[in-house]
Amino acid sequence: MKEKEVQSWVEKILDSMLIEGAGVEVIPDEGGGLFVDVQVDEESSGMLIGYRGEGLVALQRLIRIIFGRNEEGEDRRVLLNINDYRASREEKLRQTVARAADRVLSQGGIYQIRGLSSAERFIVHEEVSSNPEYVELTSYSQGEEPNRVLVVAFKE
Repeated sequence: MKEKEVQSWVEKILDSMLIEGAGVEVIPDEGGGLFVDVQVDEESSGMLIGYRGEGLVALQRLIRIIFGRNEEGEDRRVLLNINDYRASREEKLRQTVARAADRVLSQGGIYQIRGLSSAERFIVHEEVSSNPEYVELTSYSQGEEPNRVLVVAFKE
């Protein structure tokens, strides 16, 4: 059973980092993917999540490399969450979108958001395109990594 293998591997990584008392739960989803939920003390969460989630992304990438194929050899989605960081980050992104949209709607022009990962840019694009309050607005990305910028502006 892959779930137990993933849980054991993550627990060993946490032990090697001297993180004690961690809770690790691996939940399969309907599409064959794996959701790995890790709960640790606040100090350890900062170390694991890292600057702008870089540590979380790196650990998720390792889990995906090692366990990212199902029994048929097909790729499977792996999502790691540490102390509900993803939900917290999504909420902050939605607040940023609200500020950007309000500014563009009231003052015109464009609003640039820098320093987002591709997954975060996707969340912003989705929020702008699906929110009925922002029907006059669009969002697009410009530039190349690592300097890619997300822009919120009026539709042309």
